[in-house]
Amino acid sequence: EIASLGSIVFETGLRLAAPLTIVLLVSNVVVGVLSRVIPQLNLMALQLPANIALTLVIFALIANVLGEAIADALIDSTGHVLASLLGTG
Repeated sequence: EIASLGSIVFETGLRLAAPLTIVLLVSNVVVGVLSRVIPQLNLMALQLPANIALTLVIFALIANVLGEAIADALIDSTGHVLASLLGTG
């Protein structure tokens, strides 16, 4: 039972973090390529505010999906925790 709870936690964390991680990775790659192509632009100074703004935009766009994923995880894990506490299953 404990192993299944660990897998639920890992899966939920991955599901919640994956979209933002992918978007920020692509953003960093684009800034890195542009900094190498056009070294006169100081894009590294703009990277932190751009990442913050991008993070807020992504959170606003996927807030509904994140809420549903958290709710599903809570429902699944609550059943597993109760089953392990009661010794059934």
